[in-house]
Amino acid sequence: MRVIFALLLSLPLVALGQGLPQPVADALKRANVPESAVGVVVREVGTGRTLVQHNTAKALNPASVMKLATTGAALDLLGPAFTFKTDFLHTGEANGFLEGDLYIKGGGDPRLTYERIWAAFQQLRNRGVLEIRGDIVLDRSYF
Repeated sequence: MRVIFALLLSLPLVALGQGLPQPVADALKRANVPESAVGVVVREVGTGRTLVQHNTAKALNPASVMKLATTGAALDLLGPAFTFKTDFLHTGEANGFLEGDLYIKGGGDPRLTYERIWAAFQQLRNRGVLEIRGDIVLDRSYF
């Protein structure tokens, strides 16, 4: 898809209604991508005048380029040093037993896998907690 994006940027101005420029159509054909699977809008910077449009009314999955917009918004909103966190909280501990409930308060960490949860429980065991005598409560209030 980078090739198609680069071709679109390097094209001379094209009149609306001519469909995809031939170099783009050729690149799609070489990549075995049907034109029906692609949506394109090219607008002139400054004026916003539409130069090329193809399949603009068709619902399509967003391209990988969409990740750039999402990443930019996340960096702007959260900052570059932001990290997700998951808290493990409890109501009381005595003699190797967790007396009461264990709360797992999620914070949206996309890397929280079964393996990481297992490792967290292993850390509890390493700290001497042999048994949980309460409930394990999943707190999803972050969402």
